[in-house]
Amino acid sequence: MRVLHLGMRATQQTALTVRMSAADAAAVLRVGRDDKFTPVALVGATATVTLSAGDYVITLDQTERLSSSTPVTVSTDVDVLYMSAGLPVNGVRPLIVGPGRQAINDDPKDPWPPPPPPSGITAEAVFLSSLPITSTMKALLDAYVGKGSDDDSKGAMIHALLIGIDAYTPGPGAGGAIYRPLRGCVRDILEVEKFLRHDVGIPAERITRLIAPATAGGEQPSSPELVPTYDNIVAAWKRVMATAKRGDIVYIHYSGHGGRSTTLFPGFKANGLDESLAPCDINERSTGRYLRDVEVAVLLKQMEERGLLTTLVLDSCHSGSATRGDEAQARRGDTEDRLPRSGESLDNSAVASQSELEAMAKRLESIARTDETWRIDPGSAATSLTTVIAACRAHESCYEYAVDGQTRMGVLTHFWLDTLRQRGAALTYRTAYRQVFARVQGVFKNQAPLLLGAANRHVLGTSTLAQPASIAILEVQGDQVMVAAGASGLLQVGTRLAVIPGTFLPELADIPEMTQIEVTAVEAATSRARVVPGTGKGQPITLSSQAVIVTYAPTMRREVRWAPSKAEAPPLSRAELAAKTSVENEIASDTTNAIGLATTDSAHYQLAIDDAKFVILDPMGSPLPYLRPEIGVDTPDAPRIVKARLVHLARFDNVRGLTNTDPNSPLAGKLGLTLHAAEGGKAAEAVLPNHPTLGTNSELFLTIRNRSTRPLSLAIFDLACDWSIEYVNQNAPLTVDSGQYIDIKLTTYLPEGYEHGTDILKVIGTLEQADFEWLTLRALDQPYAAKRATRSAKKPLEQLMALMHEPSRATRHAAMAASPTFGWSEAQVSFEVKR
Repeated sequence: MRVLHLGMRATQQTALTVRMSAADAAAVLRVGRDDKFTPVALVGATATVTLSAGDYVITLDQTERLSSSTPVTVSTDVDVLYMSAGLPVNGVRPLIVGPGRQAINDDPKDPWPPPPPPSGITAEAVFLSSLPITSTMKALLDAYVGKGSDDDSKGAMIHALLIGIDAYTPGPGAGGAIYRPLRGCVRDILEVEKFLRHDVGIPAERITRLIAPATAGGEQPSSPELVPTYDNIVAAWKRVMATAKRGDIVYIHYSGHGGRSTTLFPGFKANGLDESLAPCDINERSTGRYLRDVEVAVLLKQMEERGLLTTLVLDSCHSGSATRGDEAQARRGDTEDRLPRSGESLDNSAVASQSELEAMAKRLESIARTDETWRIDPGSAATSLTTVIAACRAHESCYEYAVDGQTRMGVLTHFWLDTLRQRGAALTYRTAYRQVFARVQGVFKNQAPLLLGAANRHVLGTSTLAQPASIAILEVQGDQVMVAAGASGLLQVGTRLAVIPGTFLPELADIPEMTQIEVTAVEAATSRARVVPGTGKGQPITLSSQAVIVTYAPTMRREVRWAPSKAEAPPLSRAELAAKTSVENEIASDTTNAIGLATTDSAHYQLAIDDAKFVILDPMGSPLPYLRPEIGVDTPDAPRIVKARLVHLARFDNVRGLTNTDPNSPLAGKLGLTLHAAEGGKAAEAVLPNHPTLGTNSELFLTIRNRSTRPLSLAIFDLACDWSIEYVNQNAPLTVDSGQYIDIKLTTYLPEGYEHGTDILKVIGTLEQADFEWLTLRALDQPYAAKRATRSAKKPLEQLMALMHEPSRATRHAAMAASPTFGWSEAQVSFEVKR
């Protein structure tokens, strides 16, 4: 049980002292900073630790609530800013800040000790807006006094719209009945409703349910307007939208058929098709109509404009030509619906006017796309407020089957609910999706769910948690574990990972105390690992766990040596010699094995001390550009900063050097990249020369071609001149079909203070759906919080798929590709930007 939470910012070194009752001396005190959370020993009922300047989270855990005999006192010997939770205001407990030297928790039932009284709004505003630990504190607030609790009952409300369709009217004759009846969609919705009512605590009046059962028995719509026709679905969606107030949470779950139909937007849809949801009367060709992708995008845009936090779960396919089975049935039409429908037109849409729909269609078609996903309106605000979970990719099937041998449900809905029932403080949409993905893939290999939009928001919550970049667990069998990274993600045999339980907040995980696994076999997009004996404290590894790399394989290490002394250079001073020795000790003690001291004259990096400053050079002795700020030998903690910088550079260079060099791979050379000038908002036919020079804010296009015989899932990275690596489409999955291509619009930029720089665009194509977030890196010259706050304004790839994400702190080392090589390909292009 967590009995104390407290945030703290120290602007100078301070002694932190925690005192409590002797009856509480068995509690576990931890102090967290960045990604490390360290236990602090108690002597009797007191703990004292010296902290350098920085931001910290202090927690206390024990099996019982705090004793009431003696308050817990947290004190420092200099003024700091304390961060805690305030008294409820309209049922909501806000984060509050106060400066001083002491915070006292005198309420054994409340884990949030009040900070000293605030001295002014300015200090609080600066604190709340700049600290990386703010997201952690908000996560704790959500977890312990959050949604569904009495403390928050008057805060953000949750509203739900649930749509389940088993019964599809037969329709007229041949070619009319494209959509056959289903058997698990209504059960999906009834189970979702049960979860929302009993597990989340949403009252019945805030849940709208539209169902079409295939049989007369059991649950039925209570009134005609609750039958899921097109008009009723749109009307119910708009009623829920109108009822919810700004800041409320809206959950929409659709279980039924999806399909493709002749587009209503021929001027904007190059393939002539709309992805659509199929209402229950869709087989009635004269009266039934689809809820089309553009209409869904408009509805989501309207919700974003109202400030609603929206979750849309689509347990359906969204293309035609399904292969139908009896035991496992696909939720899509028997064929694409290419016949005209007399009753469907843009001027009679129930969603919006013709001009508004066409404007949305134009916006959606102006961004990079394949027929891959349901798309969110390309506005940056929408992507932070809207999350979409789609059941499968366009070329795949979404299945329903008897999940327990008897009860028939959609496989996505079944595992989604099972995951949510186990939700805890760390369950964001990202962590929930990872678990669902692994479990769905365990049953149907050709169904890969998709996550789009806001991934780091807590499920059915309002706060976000910027979690460390990690690797998902796909399978656990005894001490054998499968992880979602392989040769294409630069894992190698011998890599060690720490496994963080799904119930932990990753920021608060004590990494050295976690169970470790070591990679024993590598595939293209997955790896096998075994549990390292003697690690961890018995925490079970489950599909909700996540892994972070703690030790790289020996072949991935980059070596460092001192540059030869120049004859004309003066000898190093005593302080410089001492600093040199300290740096060597830091490098030698690097437990991650990312870097090491060279034993020969050959090395990836050279180090020098010039004018009392550390300089990093390339193998030929030329200084590396844009290493900011300068590190003097007298800079506080200089040796550690130099080592961290070298590790950062090693990771960047290894990602840059990632290549599948196997000439026998069927994907070798099958991924083509070219750059094109922009002409009339489209890619020009002519290809730009290699490494072109462009001005800032110039528009161009990246064309990605798939020359292989299989669809390829794409991961697109920007390796920028500020030594950052951004996984551009992390929350916007892309697949390009065999023989096809996509054009992605780019806008060049330079970070502040840069006169020129090189950007490298790297694309990894895999046969399997894969994730590569552990390859990301923040900019080398900016603290994480500041970079996160400004990154969207400087993004070189312009809102690809209209979805944005926050670069993560944790990063993953890369190296030359390992075997097997048959499941992935890679290509890259670069360009120079000048002011």
